[in-house]
Amino acid sequence: MPEEPQPKPQHMPLAIPRDISERLIHLHGNPGAWWLGQFLKYMFRLQPYMQKLIKESEKSFHYRHPIVGVHVKRTDKINEAQYYQLEEYMEQVEEYFAGLQVFNPKVTRRIYLASDEPRVFEEAKKKYPHYEILYNKKSQVVIMDKLNSLRDLIMDIYFLSRADYIVVTFSSDIGRLVYEIMQSLSVDSSNCFYSLDTTYYFDFQRPNFVKTRFFHQPD
Repeated sequence: MPEEPQPKPQHMPLAIPRDISERLIHLHGNPGAWWLGQFLKYMFRLQPYMQKLIKESEKSFHYRHPIVGVHVKRTDKINEAQYYQLEEYMEQVEEYFAGLQVFNPKVTRRIYLASDEPRVFEEAKKKYPHYEILYNKKSQVVIMDKLNSLRDLIMDIYFLSRADYIVVTFSSDIGRLVYEIMQSLSVDSSNCFYSLDTTYYFDFQRPNFVKTRFFHQPD
C-alpha cells in the first residue's frame, strides 16, 4: 500500500521562531523572508579568493548608490514562466528613479544588470543610453566550465542583493534568493522590490494563514 503523505513540519518556511515572532512582526514587513535571510547570510560567507574578486570587480564597475538591481531571466525560464520584455523591467526602474528625482533632480540613473542571455546587455545599452549600466562582462560569454559559471552567478547575486531596489521575477529562484539576502543586510528591505510576475513565496512552503479583522462574507 502507498504511504500516506506526511504533514509538513511546523518549522517549514515561511514559519518563524515563536520566541522572536511578536517583535519581528512589529519590526519587519516580511518576517519569513527576514528569517530565511539570516540563514543565507551565514551560507554565503565568501572565501578569501571570492572576496578579493568581488572587491576588484566592485572597483572596476564603479559600483555606487543609488542603484537598482535588475535580473532578466531567459533560457530555461521561457518554458517555465511568462516571457517579459526588457522594457517591462525598465518601466519599474524608471518609476523608482522618478521618485528619487523629486528630491534630487541630478540623480544618476544606474542599474546592475544580470541575465543568462548575453544579448540583453547590448539591448540595454542601445535602448537606455542615459543609464549607467553595470554588469559582469564575463556573463556575456556562455561558459561551459561549471566552476566559473558558479563564480559569476555568486557575483551577480552579491551585487543584486546590495542594490537599493530590485526588479525581478519571483518565479525565479534567483529573484527570491536575492530578495531574501537583502533582508539580512538592512533593517527592513521588504518593500525594496518589484516582481513582474508572482508574489514572494518559498518552494513547498507551509500554507499562509490570515486572520480577518472585519466581517467578511466569502464568495
